[in-house]
Amino acid sequence: MSRNNKGYETKHRIIVAAKELFYEQGLENTKIKDICRLADIRTGNFKYYFNQKYDIANEIFSELLMEAYVYTAQYTKDRSLNSLEANFRATMVYYRVIFSDPKNILYYYETINNESIYKYMNLSVRRIYQQFIKEFSLDISGEELVFIARADLGIRREFAIDYIDEKPDYDILYLVTKILTLLCRLFKIDAALADQYIEESLAFVEEHDFSHLRLLK
Repeated sequence: MSRNNKGYETKHRIIVAAKELFYEQGLENTKIKDICRLADIRTGNFKYYFNQKYDIANEIFSELLMEAYVYTAQYTKDRSLNSLEANFRATMVYYRVIFSDPKNILYYYETINNESIYKYMNLSVRRIYQQFIKEFSLDISGEELVFIARADLGIRREFAIDYIDEKPDYDILYLVTKILTLLCRLFKIDAALADQYIEESLAFVEEHDFSHLRLLK
């Protein structure tokens, strides 16, 4: 096995071990030494792959979002989606997967209350939103994009915390539609177009089975 392949395999073992431990005992109760023990690596080698356990959490969320995008593209064969349509569908798949399991929900609750993970998410969404700006020729500066990303993440965070704390009787996708509607207002995207994309995304989620996708396990 080449050094690169061995490194990839070791990193994968770390992520798999972390997912199992995060699922069973939560983010904060999981120690790096626990992850290393389960992954069968020396604790001293951990920092070769990740600086801290929160970096693994970031990778886990990025991995799920990427899988949601891939799934969306795979099952939308009749036409090409623009960046906003693809994001709406992937976002709904993403939240549906997270909120399909009580332990996933508890893990998500821990992560959105963690400052370092929150900062990473801010950078990630800005990269996605730059695609919106380019494709829709939006007159939004780099500084404005920073504020929009912060506002959007703040909305998502507060809405999600309230949803988890209050346990309302409506489905998580109802909340996601509100979040996406507000996002379009921040970008000044036509409301009728936003509503169309949201309705199509809801139909997509209801028509397809993506139960094989997992956040943790």
